[in-house]
Amino acid sequence: MKAIFLIPVLVSTLAAQDQAPALAQRFKAESPAINQLLTSFEGKQALAKAEAMMPANKLEFDKSSPAKGLASSTEFGALMNIYTLAGKAAVTAGDWEKAVGYFRKAKEIAEENHAGAASALAPVMDTWRKAETAGKAFLQEGAARKKELLEKATRSESEEVELKNFKTHEDNVQKGPMVVKQLQDMVDGLKEDASHFEGPIAGIEKSIKSEKEQIESPQFKGDKIKYVNAVMNPTNLETRATKTDKIGFVNRLLFLDPNNKKSLKQLDVLLGKAAPEPEKKAPAKSKSKKKKGN
Repeated sequence: MKAIFLIPVLVSTLAAQDQAPALAQRFKAESPAINQLLTSFEGKQALAKAEAMMPANKLEFDKSSPAKGLASSTEFGALMNIYTLAGKAAVTAGDWEKAVGYFRKAKEIAEENHAGAASALAPVMDTWRKAETAGKAFLQEGAARKKELLEKATRSESEEVELKNFKTHEDNVQKGPMVVKQLQDMVDGLKEDASHFEGPIAGIEKSIKSEKEQIESPQFKGDKIKYVNAVMNPTNLETRATKTDKIGFVNRLLFLDPNNKKSLKQLDVLLGKAAPEPEKKAPAKSKSKKKKGN
């Protein structure tokens, strides 16, 4: 029977890390506070904190080994999450243009993460596929020999080694498909991450285009202040179904005209910092006296 190279178990080696990558650690530590700011509609503060997490230098994906590839993938995932969080904060703050830029950057990072992880993990998946194939061949060729060994009342040291070899190949045949599927699912998930940004980017760009067309229309002739004064009214506000949508609408107007008094007042009302102005009651209609009959 031909000697077959035995493949060691690799999953534990891939998963073992001395410590979590630095950027991933920082995101885990700081993102809850940023999300809380977003919940409180503090978009500008949230944006500043998210931007402070962005590294000054471009990250490089290390594909030199599977373990380093996984570490790099963790860092790229954290970086994608940072830009995603910054994009959400920019939307809340009313800076749609910056939001689109950050969502595009997050998409690029997700694409690079997918490509890097696929490259780094390909050799591992190939190794496990070969181990499975070799294991099946070994077990088929050696079935009679294994049966002979198991039927022996006593076995020599070399025969015990033979049985261990059979067990190793059995493990490779059993675990190979599971490991390959686990790693392939991870790579496929990274590819899917990039597609999640297409909808938000398209939606915000559509809103920017529509807004620009209105501002440049004959009615406003490019005058943003005039545009903000015109659209900042109760009717437009009430078409927004949720408090989040209403605040987002007002913050966008304040981004276009930071000193607009109506928008500043309305934002304070929505945030509970000021009481809403009482509704003006329509003047009561005078009742006409009925003439008494003769």
